[in-house]
Amino acid sequence: MSLVAMEQDVGPAQGIGDPLTPSRLWRPPSAPVPEEHWRPVVGYENRLMVSNSGRIKRGLGSQPLEPTPDIRGYCHIRPCTTDGKRACIRVHAAVWTAFVGPIPVGCTIDHVDRDRSNNKLSNLRPATASEQRKNTAKHNLRRDARAICVWYLSDPSNVMTFDHSRKAAEELGANQRALRSVANGKVKRTGEFGARWAMKALYLEGEKFRRVELRGCCVSVSNHGRLLDGKSKDFAVTPRVTRGNDYATCGTRSVQMHLAVAKAWPELVQGQPGPGLTIDHIDRDVNNNHPSNLRWATAQQQAANRRSSGNTHAHHHEMCDDDDHV
Repeated sequence: MSLVAMEQDVGPAQGIGDPLTPSRLWRPPSAPVPEEHWRPVVGYENRLMVSNSGRIKRGLGSQPLEPTPDIRGYCHIRPCTTDGKRACIRVHAAVWTAFVGPIPVGCTIDHVDRDRSNNKLSNLRPATASEQRKNTAKHNLRRDARAICVWYLSDPSNVMTFDHSRKAAEELGANQRALRSVANGKVKRTGEFGARWAMKALYLEGEKFRRVELRGCCVSVSNHGRLLDGKSKDFAVTPRVTRGNDYATCGTRSVQMHLAVAKAWPELVQGQPGPGLTIDHIDRDVNNNHPSNLRWATAQQQAANRRSSGNTHAHHHEMCDDDDHV
């Protein structure tokens, strides 16, 4: 009996009945994790188990599955329910409810280190929306971060340059928002400090912007693959991949930048959208969302591109939600 046939025999007997995918085929046993404990997933006690290390599997004798990150970077699996539909189980929520209990009312599960792929119990905590925002502000710099020059009004010749206004505020004991207001020209001073941006971000030659809507979020992207600042409209930035995400995102709903560019500039992207086609980064650099670096390609074409470039860490985006289609 082949390995694939074995998997087909085992799956339905355990009540899952998932179609075969590469992530569910047999693989060599993974290395054990020290002090790892397993408990049944709440609501799927006879079908799935989750560990305090953030891994999930079908039963005690099976190998851990490989959860898929969604558009926001949260790892999840989609088992079949008894009525034949697909459920969505987020791993971080499954870990918490299995080892601690119900999530408190008014809270959601926060990743302490802001890495949404790190679902170890020790990295999870229940938190309110405001507590999560504070944690985000603690770990993440703005993606439009610009260098800022700050000086003491008593010594204007001694100009200090910082990579980001937050760093300037922390080192000098100043208010970050006030420093940005001075640099933007809204006020002349803040306390004993003056400030200005180290350099004004300029548009690139021939750069144009188009406004598109994805997932209920409107963003303006350029024919150079850059994002226009939504508030000031004074500068554009190149969004980068942040921790916990596979692709560069933009907007308030974490719209994937390559999808926004492909929708805004279809005439500059290679190929046409169609069944079984997703956006591929030609040079395999997911931070390079210039339209000339994007193409519509099949999964096989993208796999061949990964092999030819020697980059095994880049992944193509499978558009699972209707809102993600361009």
